[in-house]
Parts: sequence; structure tokens; C-alpha cells
Amino acid sequence: MASYVPLWRRIRQELWAKIDAGILRPGDKLPTTEELADHYQTSRGTVRRAVEVLIEAGILKGRQGVGVFVAESSGPGRWRLANPVHNIRYGKPLWRSIRDDLRAQINVGLLKPGQKLPTTRELMAQYSTTSPTVRRAVDSMIEAGELVGRQGLGVFVAAEDEQQTR
Repeated sequence: MASYVPLWRRIRQELWAKIDAGILRPGDKLPTTEELADHYQTSRGTVRRAVEVLIEAGILKGRQGVGVFVAESSGPGRWRLANPVHNIRYGKPLWRSIRDDLRAQINVGLLKPGQKLPTTRELMAQYSTTSPTVRRAVDSMIEAGELVGRQGLGVFVAAEDEQQTR
């Protein structure tokens, strides 16, 4: 039995897939919210929600009064994680940057419900940090119900029915 996926998530995944495949390239302007709503036969609010998640993840960039564009850091096969130095400059601890990156990957569908998270060692290498920093980020997501630790198996993205409301 197939599980229900909200339309805004399907729109988000389709837009991301087009970017990842190179159909939409860095700097390309997306159709207007109204045009996307017509295409998907839905409300502008549903489209806005999908686009806002991609903007938060840094995949799209919105320019007030101009439109929404594919970010320069996006493109085929590329997922640029937040730059820890950039975040620290604004007073954001690295563990929060890691947590926010993992959340963004979940929100855009790069990490799917039930998927195993990279190991602590892999995350340490990816973010050039220590084990306690990675563990703090992951533990905060476990406490929030976004991730689930399974003894001897690892940490997994919580399934829809396991996730607590944020």
C-alpha cells in the first residue's frame, strides 16, 4: 500500500529533481507561483510552501518583486551544505548548523523517512568537527522526534507516523 505524500512535498521533490538533473540550472528563473499553481492544479499557498522549503535549504533564491531563481550553489548532482564558518560568523554554534543542514536535507527529500543517517564518523568528516558536536546535533533531532536511534543499527530519519509535531 502506497503512503500518502502531501502535494507540496511532491512539488518540492519534482522541483529538486529538475535541478538535480540539470533541467533547471543555476540562475534559471522558476515559473511564477500562479503558473506553478495552474500546472499542479493547486493553490498558490501549496506552491509557496514547497518553494519556501527549497529557499530555506539554499537550493532556490527569492528576489522580492523579481521572482525565484535556482541558487548558484545548486546544480546537477550537487548539494552544498551550509558553510560552518559562515554560520559561526553570525553566532550560530556548529552543532546547530549541522542540525539545520540535516533538517534541510529531510525537508527537500534528500534524506527520506526510514533512511539511515551517515555514521557519526562520516558526519565528523563531512563537517570537519568532533564527535560531541555531531552527537549534540543528532541528539537534539532525536529529542525532537525527527530522528530515531535504533540500538545496534544506527540512527534513522523518523517515519511520518513517528515524527512529533515541531
